[in-house]
Amino acid sequence: MVQGTDTRIFVMGCSRGGTTVVQRRLAERLNLYTLPETRFFSNLLGNAEERLFPQTARPRPPVRKFTSGVREKLGRSTGREHVHLEGITLPRARKWTRVQQRTAQFVAGLDRAAVAGGHIGWLEKSPTHTHYAADIHRLVPEAWMIHIIRDPRDTVASIWDAAQRYGDPWGVIYDRIERAVDKWNAATRASAAMVGARRQIFMSYQQFTENPRTALDHIARTIGVPQSPVSAARTRIATPSEPWKADALAAPIHPARSKWRSALTGAERTAVEAQLCPQALAFLDNLTRQPLMEAPRHVA
Repeated sequence: MVQGTDTRIFVMGCSRGGTTVVQRRLAERLNLYTLPETRFFSNLLGNAEERLFPQTARPRPPVRKFTSGVREKLGRSTGREHVHLEGITLPRARKWTRVQQRTAQFVAGLDRAAVAGGHIGWLEKSPTHTHYAADIHRLVPEAWMIHIIRDPRDTVASIWDAAQRYGDPWGVIYDRIERAVDKWNAATRASAAMVGARRQIFMSYQQFTENPRTALDHIARTIGVPQSPVSAARTRIATPSEPWKADALAAPIHPARSKWRSALTGAERTAVEAQLCPQALAFLDNLTRQPLMEAPRHVA
């Protein structure tokens, strides 16, 4: 580990689930280097469609599916892991490079950026990483992973609203509301599957926004790092092509207004309710029922 870089954090959760708000506040208060979403592990390991949308995945050509399966079994990269990187660089490498090698280069790049900026560590946030949580835990075992779970009705409504307002990529990815429900179900189940693993923190977005100071105190105490007496200078965490993050980047933090009734019709709300995964709902309910001081649960 690069000298002076003692803290490595991945924040993850479903798209439109509040992860950008947590990223901003946590990076500021703990003096962490952060950057726009890298989607590094989903780009590195591939097969994202089946992981993100297990019930509504779009079919792939058989040859491509077979090749991807072979590459995954061999632990080789897609060659696209550099596509969304901003602020760090990876050495040039061919497709099918060893996944462990590319991961080490990625982590080293973040370490260097953190040290160069005078930060105590770094925070990476990509919602797609939720679906690669087990891989990240295996490849970067010393990192902390913070899972943010937002109410599915609010999340699905926010995704659907973005699909109507912003077009590509939202409208392309979420061309029907069932895809939004599938995404929340899969993301929440992926987070729940990490319960019991080391260095995991689970938190409901509702409790974070209702009392962010308590939530931040708990995270800092659990990870074992001091909070900065003055908020660190912000690092740019959104690109100009992401206007949907404007509210999340504005201060102060407040619970997001639900679009459940404004963005969805009555028939759509009924359909969403029927498709929500009971196990995922139970996981969120368990988090939300905990007293606020205990709500940000973790496994050290």
